[in-house]
Amino acid sequence: MENNEVKETVLIDELINELYFIELKTAVVCRMYAQNMRLQNYPNIASILDDLSKDKYDIHLTKISEYLEKIGSDIQLVDINFKKLDLSELSAKEVALLIYETIIDNEEQTREKILEIADFALDSSDHESYEFIQWFVKDSLKDINELKSIYDYINECESLLQVEALLKK
Repeated sequence: MENNEVKETVLIDELINELYFIELKTAVVCRMYAQNMRLQNYPNIASILDDLSKDKYDIHLTKISEYLEKIGSDIQLVDINFKKLDLSELSAKEVALLIYETIIDNEEQTREKILEIADFALDSSDHESYEFIQWFVKDSLKDINELKSIYDYINECESLLQVEALLKK
């Protein structure tokens, strides 16, 4: 293996590791916010967040860790910083909007990292990594669009009870 190939392998696994922890952070945040919505008696809004968290844990993180193993790398531990939100003075609707804004922001950061990985893989002719990341490219767009749709509906509704009724269907 040439020295240039070693550098590219190291960089691709560093980028994929960064993606792993962005996805992990989103999974944890979704789980925490789902609990908040459940405590406020909005189980259907909570269920959407639980589903996204489960998707991140069960599918995204599994795919990433299996790929890292396949290319002979492992998950490098990093410190995950969480932004503390003060929800004490907000209405339930404001809380829900802030939660979805935060998750949409996390998903957009995820998408930026995914596109960075895709660009790097393509530029370095790493076809295997490029093919691997394509699933994430498509899924991230789907996730962002779904979250934005829910955000818009919460924003337009008079109360979260309307959102709950819609999500129940």
